[in-house]
Amino acid sequence: MLDEFDLIALLRERLGAAGVNAGSRVVVGSGDDAAVTDPGGATATSVDAIVDGVHFRRSTYPPEAIGHKALAVALSDLAAMGAEPGEAYVQLGLPADLEEAELLGIADGLGAVAATHGVVVAGGDVVGSPVLFVALTVVGHAPDADSLVTRAGAEPGDALLLTGPLGGAAAGLALLDGGELAFGVEPGIAEALRERQFRPRALLDAGLALARAGARAMIDVSDGLGADAAHLARASGVRIELEHGHGEHFR
Repeated sequence: MLDEFDLIALLRERLGAAGVNAGSRVVVGSGDDAAVTDPGGATATSVDAIVDGVHFRRSTYPPEAIGHKALAVALSDLAAMGAEPGEAYVQLGLPADLEEAELLGIADGLGAVAATHGVVVAGGDVVGSPVLFVALTVVGHAPDADSLVTRAGAEPGDALLLTGPLGGAAAGLALLDGGELAFGVEPGIAEALRERQFRPRALLDAGLALARAGARAMIDVSDGLGADAAHLARASGVRIELEHGHGEHFR
């Protein structure tokens, strides 16, 4: 494997399309001791990480999907705040058996998501690790703090809304693991479910639209509807009722 400085140079070259651009808030980007930004308003910062054997498996994941997932799930936290995406900082833990082609695939996945959402990859770090991990710090922006939406603003009588269907990523994981679900699933459906696991979407446009429309509380659903609804209810000091399709209520 290349040494640390060569790896950083290779990643910087690969992520060049996701570097500083004319419309960004980054004054000094990757390559110096620290990035320098001029946010000009409120910022929202979130840290997330995915680890081989916990959140993905190298044996079943294309390298590009690893990079894609790492940045997409981190940006989803900004979407849940109603923030405009800004910068990302990447930390890679690389095992000794990681091939250069695999590393470049991870970088390509990161770069593709960054380019899609106008995110500047402004820096990061590379370290040796027993297992592969990708850790992201993402920063979003808003005109002022009141423009950001927390979990704590829900009020009695509010409706609970979802921005998309649930369960696809879990079903995709079951297919990758070769469980019973793998049998009898039509190929097209199976591929779509695996894609949900490989390449989750960060619904940043939806988050911004909901915040601007007056949403009082939002949360990224990553632990399941029941668990995350409970987190939102606890933060807001309210009770949330979920009605099943057959009329049963859950509180």
